[in-house]
Amino acid sequence: MIRPVDAEGLAARFIADEAHESTHDRLVWGMRQNRDMAVAGVPEWEELREQASQIKEHTLTHLDEYLEQFETN
Repeated sequence: MIRPVDAEGLAARFIADEAHESTHDRLVWGMRQNRDMAVAGVPEWEELREQASQIKEHTLTHLDEYLEQFETN
């Protein structure tokens, strides 16, 4: 039998360890720096980001219609 995973408890214990905390911080900041460099390389980043946000909002607003269409097909 598979036991449920206590993700919150595991995360709390992981972060409580100083070595894990510093590793976590270093990795998160590294990912943030990589993201910032990628963003800087795409001049139209904000326009693309806004367009993606509008697509997401539209999709979530009309999700019931899309699900019905999916079920029909």
